[in-house]
Amino acid sequence: MDTFSVRAWATLLPGPEERLRAPYPAEGKGHLRGFADDPCVHEGIPAKLGRRIDPFAALALRVVTRLLSGIATFDPDLTGVFFANTMGGWSYAEKEVALLTEKGPHWVHPYFVTAWFPPAAQGEVTILHGLRGRSKTTTGGTSALGEAFWLARDALEHGAVDTVIVGAVESLAASVVLDTLAGRSPAAEGPVEGAVVLALSAGEAASDGTCHAVLEGLHYDKEARERPGGRRFWSPPLSHACALVEAVAAAADTGRRSEADLGGGYRVSIRPASAVGRSASGQPGEDTQALRQES
Repeated sequence: MDTFSVRAWATLLPGPEERLRAPYPAEGKGHLRGFADDPCVHEGIPAKLGRRIDPFAALALRVVTRLLSGIATFDPDLTGVFFANTMGGWSYAEKEVALLTEKGPHWVHPYFVTAWFPPAAQGEVTILHGLRGRSKTTTGGTSALGEAFWLARDALEHGAVDTVIVGAVESLAASVVLDTLAGRSPAAEGPVEGAVVLALSAGEAASDGTCHAVLEGLHYDKEARERPGGRRFWSPPLSHACALVEAVAAAADTGRRSEADLGGGYRVSIRPASAVGRSASGQPGEDTQALRQES
């Protein structure tokens, strides 16, 4: 399988001038692009759930809910979720470890062992929306998003799913993580948290005829992976996903062809969809237009 149809996409990112919420500015990290408000405190997330999940899981829940509202039809049994992230939800773990060391094990929340680890966001999304197709989380540096796409492609190719939700979700808002990453990459850029997802099906158009753009030619270039240099990001999966969605939007709106770097040597080509699956004006359908305006 070499072609994905883009059924919809959605993003949840801090504004260009928005900076990471307290207490991180007080620790000298106020320059980082992050959400000023706690992502877990939101009308779309029940208060009880918000107290037991990490911001990165909250962002995933919100962005996928937005994404699914822009898809006319999908089969939960054949819809999979493939997320990429850098380190999982360490802000939750950081607080619980502090309680463990300062007050003892009886003060630790029982959700500690499940709420922060990298696949938690994927699990919360599939449970909330009843998605039972094959799903996977990839965690790591530059190659995580490309690997998520590779796994999504395999699931589509083998008929395990007919729709995949694939993208990056991140929240590095924990001192232990930011200090570690800053030590390795002092000139890092890009947002430290956010979520970017696409809904994809195999071929030129999904079963409902929807296709706003086409991704094709997913490939791995070992030489590109091993080539030194390049830009450094706080979260390579999230930054590469942002660039991919920008290229998809450009293909849908202006017919521009391009190629996107998914990181770690993975690349994919983007081209406009054919007349099939596009609105009469040649632009994405109203649902996707609305998603992009909200994002």
